[in-house]
Amino acid sequence: MRQQAEAGTREQAREAAQQARDAMREARDQAREAAREAIRAQVPTPAPRPGGQGGTIQLPPNFPTDVPPHVYSLASGFLAAATIMVIGLPIARAIARWIDRRGRIAPASGASPELAAQIQRIEHGIEAVAIEVERISEGQRFLTQLNAGSRTTVER
Repeated sequence: MRQQAEAGTREQAREAAQQARDAMREARDQAREAAREAIRAQVPTPAPRPGGQGGTIQLPPNFPTDVPPHVYSLASGFLAAATIMVIGLPIARAIARWIDRRGRIAPASGASPELAAQIQRIEHGIEAVAIEVERISEGQRFLTQLNAGSRTTVER
């Protein structure tokens, strides 16, 4: 019996709490609606204009816009250039890499003895030319010193 009384009291407390929550929600909704109505009262609604539909503004024909016509072509050119850079640049790099890789010749695994002999002869020729150029430059330095020495003796 006592348990039934406690259960009944709990049920009544739950119902009272639910009613209080409902009353608070209702009061909050009414306050919001009142605030919305106050804002609507402050904002005037545009009157319908002749020749137009309620509240819309129609520009007369040939009305000048704020944006000059050449700005549209400038903007479209900028967007085209940006698109080419974003999309075209990686594609161009990929094509360049492909061409670079294709142009390389794979080293021959078994070089022929004739090719090795020819390269050896070229190396010897280049070394001989380098030695001759060095001898010529030494002779030129020597002659320059002789000329400089003979001038100083004549001038004294």
